[in-house]
Amino acid sequence: MSLEAVQPMQEQDSLSFSPARVWVIATNTMTEVIRQKVLYVFILFGLALCGASSFFTQFSFNEELKSIIDTCLAAIKLLTALIAVVGTAMLLPSEIENRTIYTILTKPVYRIEFLLGKVAGMSLLLFFVTIVMSVLFGAVLLLDEKALVSHALQGTSLLQASDPVKQTINAIYAQTRNPNLIKAIFLLYAQAVLLVSMTMMVSTFATSSLFSIIIMLVIYMCAPLATIANEVWKSQPSILGRVGLMFISFCIPDLSSMTLVDDVVAGKHVLMSYVLSTTGYAALYTLVVFALGAFIFQEKEL
Repeated sequence: MSLEAVQPMQEQDSLSFSPARVWVIATNTMTEVIRQKVLYVFILFGLALCGASSFFTQFSFNEELKSIIDTCLAAIKLLTALIAVVGTAMLLPSEIENRTIYTILTKPVYRIEFLLGKVAGMSLLLFFVTIVMSVLFGAVLLLDEKALVSHALQGTSLLQASDPVKQTINAIYAQTRNPNLIKAIFLLYAQAVLLVSMTMMVSTFATSSLFSIIIMLVIYMCAPLATIANEVWKSQPSILGRVGLMFISFCIPDLSSMTLVDDVVAGKHVLMSYVLSTTGYAALYTLVVFALGAFIFQEKEL
C-alpha cells in the first residue's frame, strides 16, 4: 500500500472512527490485489470455464442449457472463493514483510479501521469480479438462447410456429431467463465475502500466507460436512452434543446453504425468504468473525 494514501489527520479526527480512512485503505487494498499476477490467472481460468460451456452443443437443448448454467455458476463459485482466500491471505503478511503496516499504524489510524479497510477492499474487488463473470455468463446464455430458438423455429416466425415448437421455445426461455440465477449469484457473492472475513481473521494469528490458505482450504472442504454434522448433533440431547453443535456451527460455516447451483439446474424455485434468511446468516457470521479477528489483531504485537 502506498504510504501517501493515508494522509495525516487532525488530532481531533483521530479520536473517532473515520469511514474516510477505511475507504482510503479499501481502495488501496483493491489496487494492491489487482497488481498480483495470481489474480489474473484465476480470472482467466474462470472466463475460460464460462466460455467453454458454450460448446455443449451435442446435447438436447434442455441438457445443453443445464450444462452451461452448471458450469458457469461453478466457475463463479470457484473463482470468487479462490480470490477471497488467496488474495486475502496475502494482504497482512505482505504489509508486515514490506513494513508498511508499521508506518500506517503510527498515523492516526485505528487497527480496526485498517482491518475493516482490507476486508472492504477485497469485498469491493469481488463485487466487480462477480459482475464481470455474471455479464459473461449472461452473454453465453443469450447467444445459446438465440441459437436454440433459431434452430427450433427452422426459418419460420414465432407466430407461424406450431404449439410443440412454442412449448419448446418457452422451455428455453424459462431456463435462460430464470430469476433464480440472480439469486444464486448473489448468494455466491455473500459466500465470498464471508470467506474474506474468515481468511482475514485467520491471517491475524497465522505465521504465513500459506498457513492461512491451508486452514481456509480445510474449512472450505469440510463445509459440506457441516450440514450432516449438525443433523447428527441435533439428535443428541446431551450437553456435550449441544456444545459440539455450537463448535461446528461457528468453526465451519454452512456454505452449502449459500450454494444454489444444484437447485437452479434442477429447476427448483428459490423463495426470496430463503435468500433473505441466508443472507442474514452470512452477514451475522461475517460480522462475528470480523469482530474476533479485530480483537486478535488489536492484541497482537507487531
